[in-house]
Amino acid sequence: MTELEAINTLLSVIGEAPIDKLSDVSVNEITDSGLARKTLQEVDRDVQAEGWCFNTEFEVSLSPDSAKEYKLPSNTLRADFSPNRYPSSQYVARGNRVYDRHLRTFEIANADEPLVIDQLVSQLEWDELPHHAQQYIAIRA
Repeated sequence: MTELEAINTLLSVIGEAPIDKLSDVSVNEITDSGLARKTLQEVDRDVQAEGWCFNTEFEVSLSPDSAKEYKLPSNTLRADFSPNRYPSSQYVARGNRVYDRHLRTFEIANADEPLVIDQLVSQLEWDELPHHAQQYIAIRA
């Protein structure tokens, strides 16, 4: 299922005619197709944030940058760190960086070694999703 097909499914539910091309969501279009696309994208993000077998990776290693900070991939929806692996720190994702709640800083003390994310949930592009995920997201939307 393409994104266009999903949007046309949404439009058919409200009795609107199908479209032949995607509308641009960067502009605030007040059209049924624009609203349908925006709704599909919002539901897509919410569904993927739950973490599924197709968008979750385990034991992902991150290397520090020159500022001794660990940057998360731009498509990160959730990053979970094991308290067993790092008992003296409380790492969480804040924005696109790893934050130490215990020391209240983005600068990680042992920044010369990789940091391991136990569970990393990423947002995949629509075309990278398996068919069953696309169907579920379209139905939810």
